[in-house]
Amino acid sequence: MRLVHSVFVITNTLGVISIFKLISIFFERQDINKKIEFISYSLYFVLSSLVFIFLPIPLLMLFFHIISIFALTFNYEGTIKSRITATIYVYLIIFAVEIIFMSLFDHRKIFVFKAQELHSIYLIICVRAVVYIVSLILSGKKNNLIKYKNISIGYWTGVISIPIASLFVIIMFLNIANVTEHKQILFVVSALIMINLVSFQLYNYTLTMLQEKNKKIILQKQNSSYLQQLRIIQADNAKMSLIRHDIKNHLFALKSLYEKGDIDSFKDYFNCILSNIDMEEKLCNSGNIIVDSMINYKLKGVANTDISVDVCIPEKLDISDMDITVILGNLLDNALRAIKEVNEHGEESMLHLNLNYTKGRLILRIENSYLNVNLVQGNFLTTKKDKKGHGLGLESVKEVLSKYDGVLQITCDKGVFIVEAVLYCR
Repeated sequence: MRLVHSVFVITNTLGVISIFKLISIFFERQDINKKIEFISYSLYFVLSSLVFIFLPIPLLMLFFHIISIFALTFNYEGTIKSRITATIYVYLIIFAVEIIFMSLFDHRKIFVFKAQELHSIYLIICVRAVVYIVSLILSGKKNNLIKYKNISIGYWTGVISIPIASLFVIIMFLNIANVTEHKQILFVVSALIMINLVSFQLYNYTLTMLQEKNKKIILQKQNSSYLQQLRIIQADNAKMSLIRHDIKNHLFALKSLYEKGDIDSFKDYFNCILSNIDMEEKLCNSGNIIVDSMINYKLKGVANTDISVDVCIPEKLDISDMDITVILGNLLDNALRAIKEVNEHGEESMLHLNLNYTKGRLILRIENSYLNVNLVQGNFLTTKKDKKGHGLGLESVKEVLSKYDGVLQITCDKGVFIVEAVLYCR
């Protein structure tokens, strides 16, 4: 094996790591088979080394790497559009860096259709190092690129056409007969890199805007749902208030039917009253209608769970009904979702809720059993495959808390998920 081949194989480890980092910009690494991922990158390492040693034809290597990178994206969850986007951008970065250093180190005309000795030891080392540095820099863009996948086909086509056209222009430019000046190559490649960097930034910015828009839509839908629940609760409370207000009249009517001996009418009337009265046991009876109703509404019918509720608050709080509904609704929904997953695994579950008012502060603490939860800098991340909407509820809670100078703290301890919220009532 020649020295240049040995250097390539040795530095190919860094090259594969760089490709891994660049691909990871576009995809989440949760819920993946890490063994298959490792095997696939190892296979790519072996095949790319063999192609370089035995088939060093640039155009052939170009197609090999594009197909290989596209195949590697199947380690991760994503759409075909995201796979194509990742493949084109990843290879464009590598290809552009190679062309720049080829023009710097080689003093002959570059051909991409013929086998040739273009790869000096310095070239290989420099390309590997620069591509790795670029992969580290671009890794900072990961959060914005992976969160939004429902981009329109028209916009996606426009974005992806830029790097594809750039690759085509570079290939054709290198094979024009009168292009022998390396300054020309550097200028063209540098210009194309700048164009693609700008398009990459625009792509990232657009995805960020679309992500924010999508987040607001989901939050609006969630808040609309809680508003509807609040209306249902208020309607039920109004109905119960009317029944309580009319109870004296109902008792007189029953007394009259009984005295007349009209037992059938008495029973019908009595059953009608009972049907309009909720006889279910209430978990919360603090006197605050909104809080009591929301907690009882959410926890009604929850089975196979150790539930305890301790609420000590005034009948009236200096917090809007909608805000307290959003806070309790979101946090209880998250807790119930976690409990359901625990129960589905046949394990014991519990939910403890404490809500107290002291010295102008409303303090809420919810403890519940959980499975499959990650905490990253205090933020809740679900590991379930259906991620749409998960975590946005907490953002909605934080937004409400900010109106009352409140804080939200999330901790996990020995299978118990703990959420604590503090609001300063006006």
